[in-house]
Amino acid sequence: MENIESSSATAESNLLLINQLQVALDCFWLLFGAVLVFLMQAGFALLEVGCVQKQGVQTILLKNAFDGSIGALMWWLIGYGIAFGYDEYGKKGGDGTGFVGEDKFALSGDYFRGSASGTAPDLATHWAQWLFTWGFCAASTTIVSGAVAERTSFRVYSAYAFSITSFIFPLAAHWVWSSSGFLSPFLEDTDKLVSGCGVIDFAGSLTVHCLGGTAAFVTCVMVGPRIGRYVNGEVCNLPQNSWEFQTVGTLLLWVGWFGFNGVSAQHLTEEPLAAARAMCNSAIAAGTACITTVVLGVLRTRSVDVSLANNGALAGLVSI
Repeated sequence: MENIESSSATAESNLLLINQLQVALDCFWLLFGAVLVFLMQAGFALLEVGCVQKQGVQTILLKNAFDGSIGALMWWLIGYGIAFGYDEYGKKGGDGTGFVGEDKFALSGDYFRGSASGTAPDLATHWAQWLFTWGFCAASTTIVSGAVAERTSFRVYSAYAFSITSFIFPLAAHWVWSSSGFLSPFLEDTDKLVSGCGVIDFAGSLTVHCLGGTAAFVTCVMVGPRIGRYVNGEVCNLPQNSWEFQTVGTLLLWVGWFGFNGVSAQHLTEEPLAAARAMCNSAIAAGTACITTVVLGVLRTRSVDVSLANNGALAGLVSI
């Protein structure tokens, strides 16, 4: 009898240890992804520095530094709470709006601080998720930086960065990614699922790329072209600072995108195949798009343009 009880206790201890190791691995996976996603900020900065004229370099660098800085502050203060805070809409019989989260502001509450039933590994995963999603928030902001380069003042851009990190991106994230957003596929009350399945956005195609791209398009329409781009109705090619910076920036973005797409399978211990497939598809899509755009450019202009190669690779990465 004692042997049976001892074996049972040993089995429970082993199961607990395995669970803790799984949680720790998932936590490390998210932290690793957060580093890769934030590395994209360096890639965006180099890409934009290479594309603008020399007099615009300092402003571009400052804008990219502020993307991460404003994003970190506002994501901590209110952004994460709006995006992933509690909302009763997803519960059966819940009367929430499905529009905005109501807690987890400034990393507060039991979710981050723990409770009587909370464990250290669980809390670590929550903090790691905050860091990983902050990278997405910063990326959605930076998309506009390149589009409006040499078109807006630093003060105007800072106001935009504040708005998108505080409200615009968090709201979109809550609608699609939280377990209670009105577009979410994770609702407990399946009768509320849009089209019976909700909106499935694995790695930010809608909440990051479409959101940032739409904001960039609207801003470009509002502010107009760069000074000197059109002279007497004719298109003028403005001088670019550095092909080298453009290409290195693109390659850094490529590296960061492995974290952006692959680590979006947030639980490596449960979805290793999804993570591996996302990374492999990212590599294939970027390479294929890069080659395709260069070949089409050669057929059209009879010359090789490195900017087409860079843009092609980025388009391929966005497509995954």
